[in-house]
Amino acid sequence: GKNAKQIHNFYPVSQLKIDNKDFSVQIGECLKTEDRLVGEVFLSEADAAKPEYMSSSGSMRWDLKVEKQITYDVGYGTSWLFRVLKAFQMYWHVPGAKTNYTGTVYLDGEEFAVYPQASFGYADKNWGVDFTNPWLWLASSNLTSILSGKKLQNSCFDIGGGCPKVFGVNLAKNLLVFFSYEGKKYEFNFSK
Repeated sequence: GKNAKQIHNFYPVSQLKIDNKDFSVQIGECLKTEDRLVGEVFLSEADAAKPEYMSSSGSMRWDLKVEKQITYDVGYGTSWLFRVLKAFQMYWHVPGAKTNYTGTVYLDGEEFAVYPQASFGYADKNWGVDFTNPWLWLASSNLTSILSGKKLQNSCFDIGGGCPKVFGVNLAKNLLVFFSYEGKKYEFNFSK
């Protein structure tokens, strides 16, 4: 949008705190839990002028409640056995293919209210040793019926894929497609 920006902050890995019991991650002033996102970033104009920061100057602060509405589980590939065997180069799970966010965001001192009716949120998780390359990803929970013209309140889609590696072997290009239409779920998954 108009006046768009990215504000990057960098931290040493030694500042990273992970709590596996409640699945929270914290670094600097930024905290992510299953149901909350809180944090802030700041970069001065002098620091933003340094090309290695790849950043705009400014400040952003946020405090958001996270409510995951529709989940997509890609299947057995993320099960404990395949994780222990380190079968896949990358794992993907989508606990919030449609996620409501509520709270406040401040950008350069200007306050923005975030409410579920207009946030069209998403929350997923990727982990492993490297990203699938190439990687395709497309998702939306802001859908309108072409038949009725009405917003689809309980619908979303998520498409992900590329050339996954299994036990170090490249598979052919594949896609995982998930679509939820007003509560009814459809899936096209090469791994199932």
